[in-house]
Amino acid sequence: MAYRDLFLEDIPAITLKNIRHNAEFSMPVGGHNFQQQIEQAHDRKLGYANPGRSKNLVEDQ
Repeated sequence: MAYRDLFLEDIPAITLKNIRHNAEFSMPVGGHNFQQQIEQAHDRKLGYANPGRSKNLVEDQ
């Protein structure tokens, strides 16, 4: 398959929505097993973090 063939069909709207949403939070697009594999490979939990500074940092100042 040539690279150009990837663009012959439109990407479904729901797929684009998921990609955009996950990209906004630097999250991978994929199922639970895929996310677990990434967590194990990088020894780090994935998830949506609360925006802003940590409360501990704000209280210490």
